[in-house]
Amino acid sequence: MGYQIRFINSIKSGAIASMKKHGVLASITIAQAILESSWGRSGLSTKAKNLFGIKAFSSKIYVIMPTTEWSRGKKIRINAKFRKYNSYAESIEDHALFLVKNRRYKRHGFFNTQNYRGQAEALQRAGYATDPNYSKQIIAIVKRYKLYKYDVIEEKGYQKLWTKAFQKFFNKISQSRDVLLINGVYGVKAKQKYLLLGKLLEGKYHGITKEKQKYWNTNFQKWFNIISNTRKPLKVDGIYGRKTKEKYELLEKLMKGEY
Repeated sequence: MGYQIRFINSIKSGAIASMKKHGVLASITIAQAILESSWGRSGLSTKAKNLFGIKAFSSKIYVIMPTTEWSRGKKIRINAKFRKYNSYAESIEDHALFLVKNRRYKRHGFFNTQNYRGQAEALQRAGYATDPNYSKQIIAIVKRYKLYKYDVIEEKGYQKLWTKAFQKFFNKISQSRDVLLINGVYGVKAKQKYLLLGKLLEGKYHGITKEKQKYWNTNFQKWFNIISNTRKPLKVDGIYGRKTKEKYELLEKLMKGEY
């Protein structure tokens, strides 16, 4: 087994977990780790378990390392502060949080695409790296090592049925132009809509009225009762109470195949 395969195997589980939790495709996480850490052999990755070259900024735990940056079309060498981690898993989690919390990635469409090419190009647009060929390098790594296979999560029988049902429900009730593809896959877009549903049910969506909150809760309660065919149906009262919250949280487990 070559060092490339060993490195991929050492981080693929963390990358898949990050994809399920945050929506960063596993192929992108692995490809970035390969490129940024030179297969886990760079000084930064060996000394600080930092796979992605994430700078320290306000972090108090860091190492100072030389790095190459692009400035006015030219490569320059500088010393910079980088975050230090205890493990690869910690580095992968922080990488995902970095993308989630920095609004520019969402603004440039990173979480609106469900394929590795789209996410790689969004990273470039958002300025993740100063190298003008960064996205091309990421895409080439994904293709060469067939990392896209880690973006497909093995589904359980009920998982696809529940996800398709949710996709149809959300499209119908929201009447949005930004419709979900009815494919039974709990990907980035489906998760975004699931989280949006939570805000609507709780009444925490910006500008939502009490009437609109009741509308969403009533329709969710009716839909869940029909789809689940349960002997203990939710009370259709339009109120986001304990039982409705439990069913909302159960819905994600069903779509992720974790029930």
